[in-house]
Amino acid sequence: MTDAAVLPREHVGVRVPSAPPHGTELLTGEGLFVGDVHVPGALAAVVVRSHEAHGRLLAVDAARARRMSGVRAVLTAAELPRPTVIPIRSFERPGMAATVQPVLAAGRVRYVGEPVAVVVAEDAAAAEDAAEHVVVEIDPLPPVLVPGPGAEQRLFDRPEGNVLCRYETARGEVERILERAAVVVEEELRTGRHTGLPLETRGLVAAWSPGGGRLELWGAAKFVSFNRDVLASWFGLDEQDVVCHRVSVGGMFGVRGEVYPEDFLIPWAARVTGRPVRWIEDRREHFVAINHAPELRWRLRLGLARDGRLLALAAAVDLDLGAYARGNGGRLALLAIEELVGPYRWDATSIVATGWATSKTPVGSVRAPVALESTFARERAIDIAAARVGVDPAEVRRRSLVPASAMPFTRRFGGDAHNLVYADGDFPAFFERLVAGSGLEELRARRDLRRSRGELVGVGLGLFVAHSGLGGEEQVGVGVRNGRVVVETAASEVGQGLERTVRLVVSETLGVPGESVDVVSGEARGSVRTAGTYSSRLTIFVGNAVRVGCELLAAEARQAVAERCGVAPGDVALVDAGLEADGRFVAWSELDGLTASGVHRDPQPTFGFGGDVALVSVDPACAIVTVEELALACDCGRPLDPPSVFGQVRGGAVHGLGVTLLEELCYDEDGQLLSLSFLDYLLPGCADVPARLRIELLDGWATTNALGVKGAGEAGVVGVGAAVANAVADALGSFGAGVRRLPLSPAALDALLAGDAGRADARRPRPVR
Repeated sequence: MTDAAVLPREHVGVRVPSAPPHGTELLTGEGLFVGDVHVPGALAAVVVRSHEAHGRLLAVDAARARRMSGVRAVLTAAELPRPTVIPIRSFERPGMAATVQPVLAAGRVRYVGEPVAVVVAEDAAAAEDAAEHVVVEIDPLPPVLVPGPGAEQRLFDRPEGNVLCRYETARGEVERILERAAVVVEEELRTGRHTGLPLETRGLVAAWSPGGGRLELWGAAKFVSFNRDVLASWFGLDEQDVVCHRVSVGGMFGVRGEVYPEDFLIPWAARVTGRPVRWIEDRREHFVAINHAPELRWRLRLGLARDGRLLALAAAVDLDLGAYARGNGGRLALLAIEELVGPYRWDATSIVATGWATSKTPVGSVRAPVALESTFARERAIDIAAARVGVDPAEVRRRSLVPASAMPFTRRFGGDAHNLVYADGDFPAFFERLVAGSGLEELRARRDLRRSRGELVGVGLGLFVAHSGLGGEEQVGVGVRNGRVVVETAASEVGQGLERTVRLVVSETLGVPGESVDVVSGEARGSVRTAGTYSSRLTIFVGNAVRVGCELLAAEARQAVAERCGVAPGDVALVDAGLEADGRFVAWSELDGLTASGVHRDPQPTFGFGGDVALVSVDPACAIVTVEELALACDCGRPLDPPSVFGQVRGGAVHGLGVTLLEELCYDEDGQLLSLSFLDYLLPGCADVPARLRIELLDGWATTNALGVKGAGEAGVVGVGAAVANAVADALGSFGAGVRRLPLSPAALDALLAGDAGRADARRPRPVR
């Protein structure tokens, strides 16, 4: 059963019944995925990957493979015209350029799955057969598996050693406040490595025009404009000569669409062979090659006043970033700092975050990057501190929230982190909405009753602030073509309902029915640009850019109608499906050719308060956690399309449950990834979804943009881990003190029930259900 509290009508977006429900074309089999793209004459590619976690690459012998039937090329680093690396898109830190990944390994391999060659053949079977005969000779070196200064082996020959990035921040007199605090708790908490795991694996199709002056690509999904720019730079092309075609995307979750080695290898193979080349990743390959989310370790010190108010936070955070720095540079380390402070008003903070290189698959952004993990660490420590000071955990939070009177609130970090601005939101009032809506006190009473009967039942709480809307700028095109309003955006529809949202904004701004609006998305061509499909930013940036474009288009239309009717532009009114002046109606179909460009800029993200309350039961015989009820409240701003928002938040909550209880990528002592199938990497199923999942959209309204919107795609993920972990700790009583690591897999829970905290903290190579 799912309950949903909807906003008052005045806050709900325009409804357009004629706009088709999102996902209809996918459910009816009309979607075009990259695997459905078949270019005449296309060859198939298979990537040969390192079988060692770390070692000297002595030779890649492709002689036999090249002689096999159907093989058209076997390409190694020796054939590269020049060294080519994966660029850092943002947040590059000093010395980081020396740690970027080459598109093909040369001289050294640093993780299992690193590309060392690409085989191109007439079909996939021939390419796979030939790949088996490429001999990769590696002299193994000890892998670096644990992040930190204790590693004897260096992955990079540089003064910084295995440190990829470090951010140091300090504000206020943390040590003095901790010395005087009534209670100080010191905790070490950890989270495991996981990934976004979209239903559809990655794939690319690349085709060159005759003469090689134009490249067409199918498969880009996240940073379409950036990927186009990188491809143009790699191959010496003008940006306009690289066309990224729209395809349907079977899930993105942060990991699809970054720049990967294959984004160079497949177009390069097509250029070398003179024919289109197609590559589709298999699931085993996907596990070792796709971006992972980092493993994290927090060492926290929290200081509290006698009444439970939070005073100071000191933290050292270590992130396992894998073998190379990838596109988002040091962003995850910085996010670990920004996410750790939460919705609370600390008197002082001191946080240092260090990103380390290890012999594992490189990491990147996974849905709500490091937000669930950081929220778990902070909120778990707060519950431990509340027990120590003897104050109700809800009361500790209530007394420490940023008050509404402080808005806009500037979150100052000092040092290497820039300030953040919480522009709006009544955190205390939103918290009371969560407490009331979840029935927190009723849940506690039911817990106590069931405990008296011998059940292991617990209630947990977790609060957070969700950021959304990075990227700074977005540009769209709006025009009238064949009597229809056409919106062009390079942003990608990846399941979040972008195209329906665009139709809603056009309808609200121009009064045009949804069935008369065409949306062209996910294609990088011409001057239409996107900063990317990430950070829950598209409704904020694309939506507001469309609004601006529609207003400019309306101004042009008024001018054209005014000239036609001999009136002033101010005397022309927008009406349903057209304009009206001096009693004359002019349909949009009479205004073909009008165009406008809409741009939205905002250097600051939006921030929304949120929280989760969980009721769980623990089966000690099977070591299973059942999340019976989960209540989630979040400020997503004005919901333009409430069904889509609820769907995003609900999906995020289930995603968060998977990360909290099941999902983990485990490595053995040789750096071999053990989680290579769905037998080893567990995902939540229907039985894992709470019987009661209650979602409340808090009636916030963003003050930083005209539409009043905030992001929704990641808010559902963030607080689940904290609420469920605190509920499990509550259920386990004295054994609950050992809840210091996610996921709370059956193996970890079994160790907790046995009182073996060390085993509970250890990584589980083979989780069992």
